[in-house]
Amino acid sequence: MQTVAGLHGLIDVLPPYVLPPYGMAEPFTQDYHKSIVLDDRYYKSYYDWATEPEFLLIPRMAGNAINPEYLHWRIVLGKTYHLNISSVTTHCTLSFQIEGHNLTVVEADGHYVEPFVNQSLIIYSGKTYSVKIKADQDPSRNYSITTDIVGQNTTATTPLGLAMLSYSPPSGPIRNGVTWQSVQSLGNKASQEQQMMLAILPMLMWLI
Repeated sequence: MQTVAGLHGLIDVLPPYVLPPYGMAEPFTQDYHKSIVLDDRYYKSYYDWATEPEFLLIPRMAGNAINPEYLHWRIVLGKTYHLNISSVTTHCTLSFQIEGHNLTVVEADGHYVEPFVNQSLIIYSGKTYSVKIKADQDPSRNYSITTDIVGQNTTATTPLGLAMLSYSPPSGPIRNGVTWQSVQSLGNKASQEQQMMLAILPMLMWLI
C-alpha cells in the first residue's frame, strides 16, 4: 500500500473456509465485498514542505471542482456489504462516512474486533478497517460518501474527497418470461359497468 515505493492498492487475504483447527470462517456474513483505498495527492516538489494535500481521493478520484471525476457505487436494497477501507495518505489522518448509513466495525488491521457501530470511521495512514453497512435507506435518492482531514488545524483548505452511493433500480421481468405478461393479461378485465354496456350495445343498435 506504499505509494512512494510504487505499489498502490490492497491485497485481500481471505480466511480458509474450513472448520477448526485447520482454519476459521469469518464470524459474520455479507452479500457483497468491496475494497476502498483512501489517498491524498500533492503537486508540490519534494523539496517544498506541504502542510496539507491538494486533494483527497476515494479511491484515486477526488470529486471536486478541479478534479471532478468521482466514484459511483451502486448497491442493492436489503443487502449487507463488507467494506475493507485502507488509508495510504502521506501523513494525514482521515475520517470516512457514508451519508445516512451506519458503519459497523468488525475488523482492525486483520484482527477481528467486537463489533461496534459508528457513523464515521477515523483512519490513520497505513491502517485498514473492515466495516459492514446495510442497504436499508430510501432507494430513490443518492447518498454522499466523503473523507476529510481530522486532527489538524481548522483552517485547512483541502476539499473533501467525494464519492456517490445510489441504489440499483428494481429489475423488470426477464425478456423471455411469461409470468408477468400472464398476470397482466388475466387482470385486464372490463369493469362491471363496461360489461353491462357491452351487453346492451347490440340491442341499442338493433333498435336504431
